[in-house]
Amino acid sequence: MLNHSIKESAKVASAFQYLSDDLQQKQISADLNTSRPQISNYKRGTRKMPADIASKSIEVFQNDEYTTALVSEFTDGATPPLMRGEAIEAHRLALIQHYIVEQEEAIRTIKDNIILLSMPIESLNADQKQNVKSILLEVADGVTMSWNAFIKLANDYGYTSKNIFQAREKDWKIRKWIRNEVI
Repeated sequence: MLNHSIKESAKVASAFQYLSDDLQQKQISADLNTSRPQISNYKRGTRKMPADIASKSIEVFQNDEYTTALVSEFTDGATPPLMRGEAIEAHRLALIQHYIVEQEEAIRTIKDNIILLSMPIESLNADQKQNVKSILLEVADGVTMSWNAFIKLANDYGYTSKNIFQAREKDWKIRKWIRNEVI
């Protein structure tokens, strides 16, 4: 069972680096209906941003990199993080290559362990459960690189993840991948 929660506030300095340098603190504070010193505190990491302001900022800025970094902070890492470390080139083609490699590794790991994954969960011993965790770690690499490549492509071509998901939602409902209404 998932047991994740969204924090009431979080330090979000890392998320602000993904907003345009053209956005001045004065403009950000006006957009979020808060003071310029407060924005400065968020950017420096000396103050936590409340969840309501974070939510508003997601709608106002429509920036998937910012949103991903922000949501990761507010959920204590329950969502894929941005992969922007020294070993990752943030160019879309580099991210696509990482995505392909990580997805292939995840698929190979699943195929190699399909018998284990088909066993009744309650019959697994400790070693087998540890093997399942290793599979999940490989899948997490693939999911994370997939998300990073996706938002980079969307951003570079002038879309947001929200635009793309909304465009696909009707088709997903037709395929019955998602429900048409809440029950």
